Amino acid sequence: MPKDSVVVSDSLEIRVSHYFSLNHLYSAAFFCRNAYCIEESQKDTLFKNGKFDENILFEHRAYVSSAIILSVAFLEATVNELIHDISDDETRSLKYRGNSSPFIQNLANVSELSSMIRNVRETLEKYNKMLELAQFSPFVRGSRPYQQASDVIKLRNELVHYKLVPQLAGANKVPIQSAHFIEKMMRKKFPENPLTGKGNPYFPDKCLGHGCAEWTVKSTMQFTDAFYSKIKMTPHYDHIRDRIQTRGA
Repeated sequence: MPKDSVVVSDSLEIRVSHYFSLNHLYSAAFFCRNAYCIEESQKDTLFKNGKFDENILFEHRAYVSSAIILSVAFLEATVNELIHDISDDETRSLKYRGNSSPFIQNLANVSELSSMIRNVRETLEKYNKMLELAQFSPFVRGSRPYQQASDVIKLRNELVHYKLVPQLAGANKVPIQSAHFIEKMMRKKFPENPLTGKGNPYFPDKCLGHGCAEWTVKSTMQFTDAFYSKIKMTPHYDHIRDRIQTRGA
């Protein structure tokens, strides 16, 4: 007897989206904690007897630089993911089903939302553009938390697009008018790196320590926290907030 057979001609398509903003935020805090651990274990002994382990300094610098770069990557990914989720009809219907937020509803009615915001070059201005289009008050440029986040981005840019600039160094204090622009912008915002000499220039040696890494992580989160507060929505990273620690093992 011949057996019945079933032929499947259609295929099932599953759309998968990976939200890298969460990875970037967690990673930034992870590298920040590692920089903290090195400083706590080495700050009193690294330069003992005038000798030190260069590998420790390289490792420490790697952790601090990574925390800074990934903090800004978190800022950029967060706004780009939000733009996509709201402008894409299918994603919006799945993710914000039943959500009566005026922010979501207002932006859903903006035609060509994605292209309008993606054409904005500055990351923080993308956030402001979304707020304006959704009829919410934008951040005030030059005031916290906007300015803090802007300074973090400038520091990231200095690392990623680094240009060699000879600096004054030595035991004597460098006049602030002659200092690197990063020093003029960052000094006294966070504790200096303890794993360096007194005569070393502020940037990068005294600047790039755990204090700086912690400041960048917290400054970017303060900005995004303020953004979500403006739009009266829970931050998308709220469920991992207790894992975003900047100190400890």
